Amino acid sequence: LFPTNVGILRKWTNYVYGWQQRYFEVENGSLLYYKSENEKIFGSRGSITIRCVWELFWEEGEMKMYKRNLEIDGLVQDPLKATHLVKVHKRVWPTAQRESLFWSHTRRFNEHRDADALDLFLVCNHSCVRPDVPLKQSSNVRVGLTVAMICQTKPVEDLTRNDVSCRIIYVSRVDPGGWVPVAGLRMIYKREYPKFLRGFTEYVVKNTRSTPLIL
Repeated sequence: LFPTNVGILRKWTNYVYGWQQRYFEVENGSLLYYKSENEKIFGSRGSITIRCVWELFWEEGEMKMYKRNLEIDGLVQDPLKATHLVKVHKRVWPTAQRESLFWSHTRRFNEHRDADALDLFLVCNHSCVRPDVPLKQSSNVRVGLTVAMICQTKPVEDLTRNDVSCRIIYVSRVDPGGWVPVAGLRMIYKREYPKFLRGFTEYVVKNTRSTPLIL
C-alpha cells in the first residue's frame, strides 16, 4: 500500500515495449513519474499538471474544444491529427512538407456501450508503410498517426430525426516525423480539431437529412 501522494501507473512507451510500470509522486499540483523509485535521483521522466489538466481553447455553440499540456523529458507534447484518406498537410515553416498514409476501420462494439446508450461504434485510423506507395516528393516526411473515435447513440422510444443524438469521444496521436516548433503544433491543432468536428457534423447532417431512420 502507498500513501495517497505516491503510487504505480502504467505508461505507454512505444510499439516495441508497450505498456510499462512507472513510479509516480504528486507534488505541488503536478504528477511526476519516474522509471522506478530508485531512479528519483536522476530526475523525473515527465510531469502532468493536475491543477489544470484540461483547458478550454475553442467554443462554437454546443461544441467545445479542450487542450492538455503534457511535458515529457522537458519537451511539451501536443497532438496533431489527420482528417481524411488523401490530404496534403499545410506546411509549417521551417519544417519539411508532411504527408500521411493510413488505414481506416469501423467496428460495432455494443457489448461495451454505456448503460444509457443504444449502441457503440469505434472508428480507428492508423498509419502504415507500403512499398507500392512511395513519398510524393523525396523531400517530404511521412507522418505517423493513430486516431480513434467512439460514437454512442442515445435510446429513445419512437425515434424521430430530431431525437437522434450521438456521444463522441475523439482521440489522436501523431508523430510529425521530425522536428516541428511547438508554436507551429499548437497553431495547427487549435485550427484543425474544431475544423474536423465541424466538418464531421456537416457531413453527417448532409448525408442523413433525407434518409429514414435505421436504428
